Amino acid sequence: MHHRVGILGLGVWPREAYLPILAERNDVEIVTVAARSAATRRFAREILGSGVRVVDDFRDVFNDAEVDVVMLALPNRLHLEAL
Repeated sequence: MHHRVGILGLGVWPREAYLPILAERNDVEIVTVAARSAATRRFAREILGSGVRVVDDFRDVFNDAEVDVVMLALPNRLHLEAL
């Protein structure tokens, strides 16, 4: 089974912990990333390529028909707000 993933947040922890693991998997494709800062959105485009949709509003990830799975990669204090 192939999973199309949307990621909420792309700070230090997801960059160092999640991205390397996801990159190793053949059954996962990152299709959308939500990040508040322009610098993080730029980083996402540079690292993940132009095929990944990069947005500034996390709700766009939930509303993206291309996304099968949402990965919550936000600081703990922001989890409730995102759901």
